[in-house]
This record gives sequence, structure tokens and C-alpha cells, in this order.
Amino acid sequence: MLRFQRRTGFWAGLLVGAALTGLLYLGSRLKLTAFVPLDIANAIIEFTPGDIATATIENLGKWGMRSLIIASVLGFVLAYAILGMLLATWLQRRPDRPNALLPGAISAIFPLVLTLILERAIPANRAIANLDSGAILLLALVYGLGGMALGWLTAGLIRRTTPGAVSDTSRRRFLLGSVGAALALAAGSAGVAALIPRRSVEQAGVALPTAVPAPPTIVPTSPAVATVAAGAPTPT
Repeated sequence: MLRFQRRTGFWAGLLVGAALTGLLYLGSRLKLTAFVPLDIANAIIEFTPGDIATATIENLGKWGMRSLIIASVLGFVLAYAILGMLLATWLQRRPDRPNALLPGAISAIFPLVLTLILERAIPANRAIANLDSGAILLLALVYGLGGMALGWLTAGLIRRTTPGAVSDTSRRRFLLGSVGAALALAAGSAGVAALIPRRSVEQAGVALPTAVPAPPTIVPTSPAVATVAAGAPTPT
């Protein structure tokens, strides 16, 4: 039974994580919040030896940057899936609780603290991050609502997917509604964000390392050669 509930929490976390990814992407394009997957990508670059990061990006080109961003997005969504499994475990141990709204809201502390650490500790994130009090409050609100949605969705899926708990019609309606709402929110937010014109390079994504140009080579010349180059008469 516990394994079934954890699997249900995993899928609930994937849905909520995808929806939050779209919302955070829209907020970053509007210069309201940070896009946490990009913060994660910058952290990966920061802790990767410079030669390895630069060589990888030069070899893969644009696909190197895209792969890193995609991996960071998947990691962010997977983190919420794990959080959903933890909430499902809590619900199994507290059958007297009809939902996990409060634990879900409390769980939002973890991604919020992680975001603040990434933005303050990584130089590339500090250069483009909006760290004023309004942005932090907005992030706390987004994460809090996401945590409550995760708690509600996890509890609802567990109740409605338990064999014999509800009718097949009610179960199907709840599943289709929750999946459709999460995917519509994710796709809609990302679609609106894609319509916003980029106003700076920093908005586009990761502050990836670039190869440092070699210093110019200075060729020593003799006084006679320098005099000829200057157009002065040469000594006889």
C-alpha cells in the first residue's frame, strides 16, 4: 500500500513541478522572479572545472547549452516528484488527515531556501537575479501555492485511485481534470513567456563560460627595424 501511495505522490509531484516550471519561466521573462532551473545550470557550471565546461560547450555548440538547460528543468521537476513521495508517505502515516494542504505549504520552505542560496552564492546568478523583498515574497507565494496544490493533488489522487474507493467515472474525471489543468498551466505560461521579446542577453539563459582570447604576441624588433617602420632615415 505504501509503495502505491508513493508512486501516486511521484506522479502528483511531476504535474505540480511542470506547472511551477512554466510559471517561473513566465515570471523570469517578466523580470519578476528567477527561473530556478537556470540557477541550477549556473551552479553546475560554477562547480565544473573550467576546462571541462568550456570544452564541452565548444564541442556541442548550442546543443550543449540546451542540454544543460533541459537537464536542469528535469532535475527541478524530479525534485518535486520526490517531494510528492514524501507527502504521500506522511499521508499514509496520518490517515486521520483528509488532505496535506498544510504540510504541502510547509514543504515550500525547502525550494525557497534552495533558490535563495543559489541566487546569492553563485556569482552568475547574482549578476542577473532580482533579490529585492518583492521578488522574494512573490517566490514564497508561488512556492507556497505550489506546495498546497501538491498536498491537495497527492491526497486526492490517493483517495480516488485506491481500488473500490470511488466510482470509475469519478476517478477518471479527477485524473483527466488534474492532469489537464497542470499541463495547461505549464504550456500556457511557457507559451505566453515565449511571446515576450528578449530585452537582454541575460534573460535568455545561462551565463555559460566562453573561451578567453589569447593575448597578442609582441614581436621584439631591433632599433634599426623600428626606425625603418617609423619612416625615419636609417643610420649609415
